[in-house]
Amino acid sequence: MKFLSYINEEWVTSVKQYKRLSNIFVNPNSKELKEIEKKSWGGQVRFLADFKEKKLYVWSSELIHYTAIVALADENLLSSEDFDIVAKYCVPGIGIIIGNKIKFEEFYDGATQRQLKNVVWRKKDDKWLSRNFTEPFLKTAEKLIGELP
Repeated sequence: MKFLSYINEEWVTSVKQYKRLSNIFVNPNSKELKEIEKKSWGGQVRFLADFKEKKLYVWSSELIHYTAIVALADENLLSSEDFDIVAKYCVPGIGIIIGNKIKFEEFYDGATQRQLKNVVWRKKDDKWLSRNFTEPFLKTAEKLIGELP
């Protein structure tokens, strides 16, 4: 059933950073995005789009990417906590919630053009992300890569 792959949302884990608890969701639905938005600064969210597993991890802007990546690796949801390895098949980004979708605004601070230039995910299908993003994901990613230092 192809449809089921688009409705597979769930809570993944909670992470404590700076005495605050943040939830990480996989393929979040609109209700979960609203929950994340309440804990975020100005509706900003952080995410990791895993093209290998076709999973979108989303959490509030309070939690930094590194801490989320380590937590996901600890849960065996990512193969490594090393960003150079993760970046080959995952897109680390920052967006803002608009309505019930995310507008992809930038790569997270640690991502560099060198890391993102020849990665596997640039050649993959992004239709599985259309449910969560306001614009075609890879088209936006390519534009943002061109803007990186």
